[in-house]
Amino acid sequence: MPVWRVMASRKNDPVGGGVGEKQGSIEIAYVKLTGNDVTLQDAVRAFSGLINRAAVNGNVLSGAKRVNTLPAAPTQATNGNGHEPVASEDEAIDVDADETEATEQAAAPAGPRAARKYNVPTAISIDTETGTSVGSFVAQYKVDTHEDKYLALAGWLKAHRSQQPLKAGLIVTLYKHFDWTPPADVTMPLRRLSSKDYQWLERTSRGEYQIHQIGESKLAKLKA
Repeated sequence: MPVWRVMASRKNDPVGGGVGEKQGSIEIAYVKLTGNDVTLQDAVRAFSGLINRAAVNGNVLSGAKRVNTLPAAPTQATNGNGHEPVASEDEAIDVDADETEATEQAAAPAGPRAARKYNVPTAISIDTETGTSVGSFVAQYKVDTHEDKYLALAGWLKAHRSQQPLKAGLIVTLYKHFDWTPPADVTMPLRRLSSKDYQWLERTSRGEYQIHQIGESKLAKLKA
């Protein structure tokens, strides 16, 4: 059975032609025919008839129509001399003329995400002035990032506050002492600095951290 696909369009030409006449053109983008010699000849004649009828009647072909199949060559008796009769030019063509083509609905762009809110840990009271104050200790170092600040605070706690572990509540207290703005997630730098990528801090128990030997070496390099 011959199979052919047609991509065609017809455009009206506002210029040219007499009064009441429409000018246009039909563009054939792709045609593929398969079959035996007889059915191919029938297909060509039938397709030519379809184009001629569209041009004469002023019909506008859809921008993309698909001609699914041509009916198989009619089975007829031979004409007595062993030759098959030639099919009629009026042979019908099955045309899929669906005017509504399925279109993909693009997903609506997602709106801006609302900023995630984190719980602020409860502040923990601590003596910041006795002996070596936290202010004088931190002033020795150049602390530009949250990671540097956390490291300096952990160093002060270990050296001057009896190795008290660094906790999220202490971060809140000491940041307020320096009038620093804490990160949105106060615990994130603690997890980052104790990860394998940093190892500046070590986690001693749940929610508690102390400066690691690697962290002490890094802090020494931050000397102002």
